[in-house]
Amino acid sequence: MAHHGGDRNADRDEHERGLALELCLRRRACPMSSDSQYRPSPCCPACKKKGYCSDHAVDAAQHICRRGKPKKFPSIDRIEKNGVRTWMFRTDGAPIDGGRAEVPSAPDALASVQTRHETYSAMIDALGADPLVAADRQSLLARGLSEGDIKAARYFTMQGDDASRAALVARMTTALGHAPPIGVPGFYLLGSDPTVHVVGYGGQGIPVFNTLNQIVGVRVRIAIEDGGKKYVWLSRPSKEGVVGAACEASVHVPPHDDAASTVEVRITEGEYKAHIATVRTSC
Repeated sequence: MAHHGGDRNADRDEHERGLALELCLRRRACPMSSDSQYRPSPCCPACKKKGYCSDHAVDAAQHICRRGKPKKFPSIDRIEKNGVRTWMFRTDGAPIDGGRAEVPSAPDALASVQTRHETYSAMIDALGADPLVAADRQSLLARGLSEGDIKAARYFTMQGDDASRAALVARMTTALGHAPPIGVPGFYLLGSDPTVHVVGYGGQGIPVFNTLNQIVGVRVRIAIEDGGKKYVWLSRPSKEGVVGAACEASVHVPPHDDAASTVEVRITEGEYKAHIATVRTSC
């Protein structure tokens, strides 16, 4: 029996190698996409940023700017697959070859998990070394969480005023090298204005994690209840002219390490309850 099992395993391995070879050949046969023809720009003609924007590998007059709408050159707005807004332009006045920009991804398409994690992490980092106001920190300690628990869960205070939110987006733009992607729920454009905004809820931010400790969404325990609501998701505002992504339903897995027990799984309502139960039972 062992001999026949070995034959079957060998056949399976040979079949998998054949599939891998076929996939490799198919990839080699595929033509280059329009975006693969672009290379990092040593200095963008529009924003003068070094190494972040892109130049066409063959056409020296065509470029992509990721910092903002070019002021000196006509441009085409693009929404890339990860939700980042960019601008394609030419420096010689000739018609712009929009490539994929002619059929862009939906502007309100939800960004990938990795992009959401990076963007929300940058948002919390931009709030500084201590992202919680004293009252929010005290409320978490009163729930039975330690300073270490609070830090691991990346709780933060979100300011509700326009000036604080605009300053937050500006700091994020500097840290990321581009404006926050509008495919990340909570960040959006309004009308034809290229300025990225963040939703204006004031309160305690609760990052929602997946099983890989990635932040996939954010809920806010709002300081001033809105029509009886205590908690709201960072998501696309409902007002007219907004371009941005709606949040998706997410299951929160509290921050954990590999040593945590997976023998027992509990389901509870609310991120706070789930975190406190995990801290108290280590599972």
